[in-house]
Amino acid sequence: GGKLDLAAAMQDLERAREDLSINVMTLYLQVLYNKELTQIAERQLELSTQQAVRSRELVAAGKQPESARYESEALMAKDQLSLTQARNDLQLALLNLSQALNRESAAGFDIVAPQFDSVALASLHMLGTADDVYAYATENYLCWPASLHKVCVKATKNDTMIFDFERFMGRYGTGIYSTQEAAFGTQFRKNSSEFVGVSMSVPIFNRRATHNSILSARIAMRKQQLAVTDAEQSLRKEIEQAWYNADAAYSKYRSADAALASARVAFAYEQQKADAGRSTVFDFNDAKTRMEKAESELVQAKYEFVFRSKILDFYRGRPLEL
Repeated sequence: GGKLDLAAAMQDLERAREDLSINVMTLYLQVLYNKELTQIAERQLELSTQQAVRSRELVAAGKQPESARYESEALMAKDQLSLTQARNDLQLALLNLSQALNRESAAGFDIVAPQFDSVALASLHMLGTADDVYAYATENYLCWPASLHKVCVKATKNDTMIFDFERFMGRYGTGIYSTQEAAFGTQFRKNSSEFVGVSMSVPIFNRRATHNSILSARIAMRKQQLAVTDAEQSLRKEIEQAWYNADAAYSKYRSADAALASARVAFAYEQQKADAGRSTVFDFNDAKTRMEKAESELVQAKYEFVFRSKILDFYRGRPLEL
């Protein structure tokens, strides 16, 4: 009982460490996500600033109405607000990560961002199969070790045996007598006696207490076996969901990457028209907004896939490294 209690306590401690690792990884990815959103906001502000300058020049040359100037400046102000919000979100994400690391202060705290290009993401997409991940997890996953389950079931079976056979007894005796003429060794063998017995408690006058104890132990053993089966089924379900989520996230990333490529081509075409004074601020802003949305969706899909792939690494027992 004491050994099992200690094993359970160690499992709780290890689970707490794992939960902390996943939490820190999640906060770290949130920082990376906000960093890229901030970079997108900076690029969008740069584009709208260029458009505002261009509009002023076109208005001065009489190629656009005065209203185009104010529309472009309003667009620039909106992008400036978006950048301010993105920077605030980034600082909050850094604060959350700093606090999770138990730092005394978040002042000046920052992280180095790894580069997740298409090649790196393709390597992360080598997910293996859900069955392979499950096979490893059932033998090695710290939260559900098969060895601990076997110990629990074995201990309960031993409890049942204790109820069935309470005591095993054995005795051996011999004697050496000086009055006998036989040699020492001969007397030792001839005068020996053995006794073996088993003491059992027959539940006749004890209100069937022993029988009930045996029944309770067997029920407890069955409950433990069912708990193990339920844990294994839950683990398989979690792993299968994690695998399919990771695979779907990678497909989403590929689709978002293709959508961004198309949005950039459309914006480049609209930007050429704007440079020639043949595009309205509305058309320019529409193409720019669609490109910004595609960039944001790509970043979101990318880090969702990275997170999902790292959850699979967790089930494989791999370090949560980026």
